[in-house]
Amino acid sequence: MATAGIRYLAVIVLAAIMTVLLCIEIRGKKGFVLIDYLISWLPLGIFLMIDMFDFYLHISGSKYLQIGLAITIIYQMVRFGMDFSRQYKEAIRYQRVQRELYEAKVNVMVSQIRPHFMYNALSSIAILCKLNPETAYDATITFSDYLRGNMDSLKQTAPVPFTQELEHLKKYLYIEKLRFADKLNIEYDIQTTDFVLPQLSVQPLVENAVKHGVGMKKKGGTVTISTRETDDAYEVIIQDDGVGFDVNETKNDGRSHIGMENTRKRIKDMCGGEVVQETLRYDDATGTTSSMRSKEDAHDYRYFREPDLVTIHVPREKKEELRSRLPELPEQKFERYTAEYGIPEKDAAQLTKYRSISEYFDKASEGLKSPKTASNFIIGSIFRRLETEADKEALDIRTTPEQLGELCKLLESGKLKNNLAKTALEKMLDTGKPVTKFVSESDMAGLDDATLTEYCQNAISAMPAAVADYKSGKEKALMAVLGNVMKQSRGRADAGSVMAKLKELISAL
Repeated sequence: MATAGIRYLAVIVLAAIMTVLLCIEIRGKKGFVLIDYLISWLPLGIFLMIDMFDFYLHISGSKYLQIGLAITIIYQMVRFGMDFSRQYKEAIRYQRVQRELYEAKVNVMVSQIRPHFMYNALSSIAILCKLNPETAYDATITFSDYLRGNMDSLKQTAPVPFTQELEHLKKYLYIEKLRFADKLNIEYDIQTTDFVLPQLSVQPLVENAVKHGVGMKKKGGTVTISTRETDDAYEVIIQDDGVGFDVNETKNDGRSHIGMENTRKRIKDMCGGEVVQETLRYDDATGTTSSMRSKEDAHDYRYFREPDLVTIHVPREKKEELRSRLPELPEQKFERYTAEYGIPEKDAAQLTKYRSISEYFDKASEGLKSPKTASNFIIGSIFRRLETEADKEALDIRTTPEQLGELCKLLESGKLKNNLAKTALEKMLDTGKPVTKFVSESDMAGLDDATLTEYCQNAISAMPAAVADYKSGKEKALMAVLGNVMKQSRGRADAGSVMAKLKELISAL
């Protein structure tokens, strides 16, 4: 009886322990997880009850408790193995996600410091150094901070406050404003900042809006950045009134492109958020916007394959042939103008900015020893008459490129002097007539030494005060005497030759 009592007490203690452990383990569990835990302990519970019932009926030799315990142990071992396998796979997935997130951050960082972006930024700053040194200084500091922020992002593993992301975004937009100027307008409607997000996750969205939305619009546009808090989320909204683009289309242009999928993945993995693209409708009467349609995939932009059209495979040789027949692109023209012609980069950028101007220059510079001569006339005399961007693109002038080329050849040959050529060009632009209508044979013949000496002596006699000032050490006084000689010669005299002759005659006085 003592042994039976001990066994009965052990069964009761075991039942109590099992109940306590079960309560602890199922605490906070719901749904399938709760059912799974209950099932894992069910065999032991059932066989324990059977064993207790047998003990109450005084049935000897019952081993149901041992059987239930064995089944439960085996089941728990299977569950442990499955949990271990699941946790191992989850650890592998976590490592993969972390590696992908790091690679994504590297890609985003590299995309923001790609060569052509740095070239554009540095070129804008270089121009400002001459036009506005103070602004150039501020731009250099901002650009430096921007690059430092990109590099620091590699060390940042956790989401960052939105205020930090916004400050970095403002540096990027400051740099873009240097390039786009009045074509790019930025508006902010920040209603909340009390949230975090992956670093460099907003900038790619804004960059797409700037470059592919507003930047592709002839007159530019506005990018609006706003935030708001809803009942269950924080929203960052990027809007633009540009031309629109397919965010999922793959571009094979040799440059680095960080698309929406990259940003979408980082936001989802790091903070459980999502990126939603929509076309918005603006109600002019109420001044509000509303969603017209969502744009999750390329077909939402009406980019989809026509099922009735067969796939056409173009041989590589044919592609190369077609590519060779393409006209010279602006980047190629820029390289040729600067490398072969020695034209300054600032002037080359102006020539290649407008197709009509570059074609005009190419025709005018045919056969010239130095195409820079034609470039100087275009950037100087012709651009002064073209006040707006539209005027330069239209290039509605009377002088043909062939007429400008003829003027440049006369200048290069020495038959025309620079000042006379400029005067002739102004008349050509006014009338549309060739240079020969305004320059005579005697003008192109230049001056012989006797005539030049006579003009110089007349000027010296007519301007004794200027001559006296020059002899007393005032070098600039000689310019007045030079002007008198040029007036007598009607611009035909060479300024260098006149200066040498004047100094020779005055030193002999």
